[in-house]
Amino acid sequence: MPRFSMVLTVVLAGCAHTSEVTAKLEATADDPNAAYEANDFATCAVLYAKRGDRYNSACCYARNGQPAQAFEQLELGAANDPVVSVEALEQDQDFATLRADPR
Repeated sequence: MPRFSMVLTVVLAGCAHTSEVTAKLEATADDPNAAYEANDFATCAVLYAKRGDRYNSACCYARNGQPAQAFEQLELGAANDPVVSVEALEQDQDFATLRADPR
């Protein structure tokens, strides 16, 4: 009986964790800022791109370890919204992983 109790506890703990993850996903489903705050950078990148926010999409791709997609978003953003300065790109910590890339 003690073994069954231990297994049941592990299963219930797993269910609780699953519901927490599900709630987190639902909260970030349409909100790129919430996805960013939840460190869900893959979702964040897609949601910002859907909104046409190429700069923030690039930030999320860079944070997610997807440099090719980050550079693509930056290029699209530069073509459509050339307001972002080089200084802003150099100082934004979201792009830290891209700085060593020769592109």
